[in-house]
Amino acid sequence: MSFRAPGVGVLRRFLYSVLNHAEPPRRRLVSLTDTYRALGVSRTTLYRLVRDGHLPVVEFPGRTLVDSADLDAFIESRKTRRSRKERGPAGKPSLVTSSAPLEPAGHDRT
Repeated sequence: MSFRAPGVGVLRRFLYSVLNHAEPPRRRLVSLTDTYRALGVSRTTLYRLVRDGHLPVVEFPGRTLVDSADLDAFIESRKTRRSRKERGPAGKPSLVTSSAPLEPAGHDRT
C-alpha cells in the first residue's frame, strides 16, 4: 500500500484557514487534474465529459482549464433525489421497475 502526500492546494487551504480562520479565495479556473480528482472520476471519464460537451473548458495554448462556476453547475445538474421506494436493498438503485412478475424472454401471455 502506498501513501500519497496531500497536494499543494490542500496544504495551502489548510494553512490559510488556520492562519485566517477562513477559506482562501477560490480560484476561478482549475486544472483538469484538480477537476477529475474533485469529481472522483478517472481522467478518461473527464475527457469524455469534455469531448461530449457536458463540461465546458477554457483553452489556452498548452493548457486546458475548467471554470469553477461551470464545474459547480455540472455537479448541480447531476444531482438526483430518489425515494426510498425506488432504491433496492442497501440503498442501491433497484433494477426492477415494475411489480409485475418476470416472464422468460419470448414467452407470450395470452
